[in-house]
Amino acid sequence: MRRAFADRARFLGDPEARAQCLAAAWLAGVVLAAGTGLQHKLAHVLGGVGLPHAETHAVILPHVPRFNLAAAPTARARLAVALGDDD
Repeated sequence: MRRAFADRARFLGDPEARAQCLAAAWLAGVVLAAGTGLQHKLAHVLGGVGLPHAETHAVILPHVPRFNLAAAPTARARLAVALGDDD
């Protein structure tokens, strides 16, 4: 998806870039259907003390993958290759 959006002008006029974005969105949906695990559970627990659900997701989102990736070096390496970054 990062590559598809790299150049917005290209994205708007390029059916291939739009197809890549659609495939990425579908894959994101597949992941959600498999279960959201820690991310969603934390948002629900924090929602029980009055925090808004969607905003809580947004705030904890970068922290949960970082926590999980520490225990999954192979997944971390694959994500780094896919995203073009090693951080």
